[in-house]
Amino acid sequence: PQLKKDLFSSKPAQVLAIKLGLILSELIRLLEIQSPRVLGGIVAEMALRHIEYGLMSEHVAPFRDVMIASLKKSVTERGHKWKPRTTKAWKWAITEISTLLMEAVNQGRPKVETLNKSWQFLCEKMYEEKVARQ
Repeated sequence: PQLKKDLFSSKPAQVLAIKLGLILSELIRLLEIQSPRVLGGIVAEMALRHIEYGLMSEHVAPFRDVMIASLKKSVTERGHKWKPRTTKAWKWAITEISTLLMEAVNQGRPKVETLNKSWQFLCEKMYEEKVARQ
């Protein structure tokens, strides 16, 4: 519930369901990337978006658990089996990508905050100059 409140409160349930499906698809795609350089670039780009979303390290474990529970429910509701090793595999996959993402978020957050403050300062100065000229 806290994760939903922190990160997804403005999104309807149907949008969240689609988003979770897209996240799983992206997770699988990322795990298939062989080049660390390519993967690093994609994760860095994702980190920029997630900094703006407000992602914090305490969100990772609940997110992982919700994703796995949702997957398990979806699979078992369709009559398929879900084994403990399936949980273990998904937990590993989500943890691997989440770890890379959080490293990039933690490295990028101070830079993004500095840029945002600089941009805000510049906008304020430009506004002050405009008002002074009038």
